[in-house]
Amino acid sequence: MRCSALIAIALLGLCAAARSAHGHGMRSAYIEITQTAPDRARVAITGKVPVTGVALHAAAPCAVDERSESGGRGPAGSAGGEGARPLLIELHDVARYYQMGDERIAALDGVSFAIETGEMVAIVGSSGSGKSTLLNILGCLDTPSRGQYTLGGRDVQDLSDDERARVRNRQIGFVFQSFQLLHRATALKNVALPLVYRGVTARERNRQAAEALARVGLSHRLHHKPFQLSGGQRQRTAIARALVTQPSLLLGDEPTGNLDSATTEDIIALFHTLHAEGHTILIVTHEPAIAARCPRAIRIFDGRIVADGKGSEIAYEAPKVGAA
Repeated sequence: MRCSALIAIALLGLCAAARSAHGHGMRSAYIEITQTAPDRARVAITGKVPVTGVALHAAAPCAVDERSESGGRGPAGSAGGEGARPLLIELHDVARYYQMGDERIAALDGVSFAIETGEMVAIVGSSGSGKSTLLNILGCLDTPSRGQYTLGGRDVQDLSDDERARVRNRQIGFVFQSFQLLHRATALKNVALPLVYRGVTARERNRQAAEALARVGLSHRLHHKPFQLSGGQRQRTAIARALVTQPSLLLGDEPTGNLDSATTEDIIALFHTLHAEGHTILIVTHEPAIAARCPRAIRIFDGRIVADGKGSEIAYEAPKVGAA
């Protein structure tokens, strides 16, 4: 490769490093260029960064590599390039403290990661690890004591209660372990409920709800009430309710926790289908078997992210005490 081309790549890398240093708390970085073929070179950024690492985008024909001393992956979850997708979620140094008498409890302590639009990610951890607190912050049900949370490019931690309610209604679809369905309402009415708060007419609500139920395979159960549905059908109804508002994020809180193994397989298969359609899905779970089925998993332990990578590898990895 000609020297001028290498210099151009280095400049691109330096610009990316500067942007990442500003946005991700990098303390130091350097650029390494290795010529791998006459017309191809590898560019690497190495630095001290949070778990999110550094994202570098360079034009072809250059092969781009990224790595960080923390061993984490980049915010986009890839090495960058033309295939990179926009970020939907960015957390930087997020903490959540609770005061218990004279003692301050850190439920979350310096959490940093990012999730691309269209990713399917598991947040896995044992009871007391901080995953429920993290879910509440991601779902705009709670606010961090410190740090920054950006959803779809918008800072949401400082929004008012009403503004956060609008974000939940328009951008986040929730799927709960216990379904949270109205027992006296039909599947159609349960799914249509979020649209009531948007002021959608009854006829249009029913049409959209019927379409959402058809997407999860329940077009033949529109007028059945929850007690007339199996556990798997109730969870499919809950997923349809989450989908009906066309949210940017599907957030599952132990979505298979009340299901048997066969029904769990059906629901996970449905999540994979939705993921293939382009939905961003985040599943909070304590079950390694569920996390292993996700392309990416983030392990939380004692309020900190201790691992971030391929789901099948992270799911069964034992947390390291004292890891940051």
